[in-house]
Amino acid sequence: MNLVSYQKTLSRVLALGAAGITVFLVTGSVTDPVNAPKLFLLGGLAGASFALIAYLIARKSFRVSGLEIFVSLFLIWGFLALAISSSPISQGIYGVYGRNTGFLAYLFLGVSAIAGTQLMGRANFKFVLVGFLVALGFNLAYGLWVLLFGDFLGWQNNYGALLGTFGNPNFVSSFLGMGFSVVLALTIKANRSSRTALVLLLPLIGWQLREADSLQGIVVAGLGTGIVIYFWVRQKTQSDVMSGVFLMMGAATAGVAVAGALGSGPLKIALAQPTVALREQYWLAAINMSKTHPLFGVGMDSYGDWYRRARGSQALITPGADTVTNVAHNVFLDILAFGGYPLLVVYILITGLGAYSIIRTAKRSTNYDPIFVGLTVIWAGYQAQSIISINQIGLAIWGWLINGLVIAYRFEATPKVIEILKPKPKAGFRGSVQQEIFSPYLISSVGAVVGLLLAVPPLSADARWRQVQLSGQASELESTLKSTYMNPVNSHKLAEAVRILENSKLPEYAIKFARQGVQFNPQNFESWRMLYYATNSSVAEKTEARKQMIGLDPLNPAWKELN
Repeated sequence: MNLVSYQKTLSRVLALGAAGITVFLVTGSVTDPVNAPKLFLLGGLAGASFALIAYLIARKSFRVSGLEIFVSLFLIWGFLALAISSSPISQGIYGVYGRNTGFLAYLFLGVSAIAGTQLMGRANFKFVLVGFLVALGFNLAYGLWVLLFGDFLGWQNNYGALLGTFGNPNFVSSFLGMGFSVVLALTIKANRSSRTALVLLLPLIGWQLREADSLQGIVVAGLGTGIVIYFWVRQKTQSDVMSGVFLMMGAATAGVAVAGALGSGPLKIALAQPTVALREQYWLAAINMSKTHPLFGVGMDSYGDWYRRARGSQALITPGADTVTNVAHNVFLDILAFGGYPLLVVYILITGLGAYSIIRTAKRSTNYDPIFVGLTVIWAGYQAQSIISINQIGLAIWGWLINGLVIAYRFEATPKVIEILKPKPKAGFRGSVQQEIFSPYLISSVGAVVGLLLAVPPLSADARWRQVQLSGQASELESTLKSTYMNPVNSHKLAEAVRILENSKLPEYAIKFARQGVQFNPQNFESWRMLYYATNSSVAEKTEARKQMIGLDPLNPAWKELN
């Protein structure tokens, strides 16, 4: 296999894999149509990427960029946080139900980012942007159908806004904001026919941004537009002074906008959102977790188990005593809660290396490079939304992958890269046979299968759980709560089983799974509440459950008033 063929395969794996993760959904046969399916495909992408990385290492052609060191440190510390945490090991590995951002997700994201650092050649970088545009086009087509004819997917939309292939208006809004920026970046240097098509996309994206009814996407689109204009002004003026003035003006405008979104400054009325007050309490809880667990955090994706204990007294008022969350709504603070300050520092270094690479590449030339600008606005858009949102896998894949790509782009136009990408003479019969046997597609396919097998358990377990819900058979329900590799148990499923059995007037079964729930995860508040209210729980069990609920939710007086 020559490296030109390798690069072509790598670009296809990264582009099509990331696009597939963004748009992939499973409805009807599962209870979570978004997160477990996206983790499944993420495993395939990471497996294929790892196989191609291994080939590079074997050929001693692996390019050390620094990112692989930081990612390795991130994964080592994340694994230690997983091992030390009092949360169930399966929860740390696969993540909680409805999020699936446990250690395995970050392992896959890290591998994908490292694979991105190995990409070479403008055509291959461009193909990744094409993959992004494919995912964007799919979401735009789906959104247009929903707006004109109604949603054809069998899921319940409680938001009254566009969901896209993310299941949430905030996430699709952020993705559309990135898409608006990328389309604008590519329009600047496109030929006449391509420019016409791209320009026509802008109002469609703008319309759907409005229908998503989320400020996140507008902020991301505004930031990306500012970056595109900066690089355009820089080319037109060929003046560092003029572009620097524009950059400072943009930074000042962004600062005023952020202040307005947080409820102060001249744009307060236009940008302030009621959800900011909620997020402030979620952020405070994560910070409080870091105070009690500064080195290793509370465990991967275990924020929800600790939220009630870590929240402040104001959270009982806004958002309310009964309103809880399992994420900090800030990726940096989530990581702080998951693995303490060391994990946060390493994540900042990962992000900082991407920022450094963008700056170095930008300094290299004042010419407008649409591919570089397109990658930059995706990177910046993801970082912006990550400050106020959740690390949803369909978005996170672009954040981590593009972070690797902007690092790789820093090496473009160097003599070594040019030499590697020179066309090579065609091999003879023996070389052709060898290339066919060890083709990059075969190597990546084998890796993808392994990755899919690692990532499939949450999806498999959810499909089995959905089948039981549809059948309504208590005997079948019991079989789905026996933990196996393909059927990992989680606290959500155990609590739901208790509710179903109690409502079905089967208290003798309900108490069994209520007891199993507190044994599986003693840190989970809902499991103790299920035990307390179970019909067949003993006086001693109710007393212990009440004690545990008070300990897990110390600021809420409701549990102290229970008999």
